[in-house]
Amino acid sequence: MDTEQKKQIGERLALVRAAKRMSQKAMGEHLSVPWRTYQNYETGSREMQVDFAVAYSEKLDVRIEWLVNGTGGQRRQSGHDSHEGMLVRI
Repeated sequence: MDTEQKKQIGERLALVRAAKRMSQKAMGEHLSVPWRTYQNYETGSREMQVDFAVAYSEKLDVRIEWLVNGTGGQRRQSGHDSHEGMLVRI
């Protein structure tokens, strides 16, 4: 993943967090990751892990395709998309 893509993912993470009116620390706690890890994902200084992307998608009802690539709608249609068999390039 290149630096620009990590930055764009971080911007989308920040967008969702701001809409939820949560701090980075609160979002990290909500997602069961250290807040510094979440902060590094959001600033683009750390590459997002696949398991984090899946958990984020499920807990916040956000499509992985939108989170990773910025394509399609932000919200998951059914509220519980199946990720089984899906390859996510991160």
